[in-house]
Amino acid sequence: MVFQLLRQAEGKCRKLNGSHQLDKIIAGMIFIDGDEQKQQAA
Repeated sequence: MVFQLLRQAEGKCRKLNGSHQLDKIIAGMIFIDGDEQKQQAA
């Protein structure tokens, strides 16, 4: 049963959009509605 569920899920999965920007997110860059935001000086 689990095998059948995995096979069905395998066909529905897709690659994430914007995966090339993950390093920016990890570094703390802020994105609003998909646009990179400039950090304001505090």
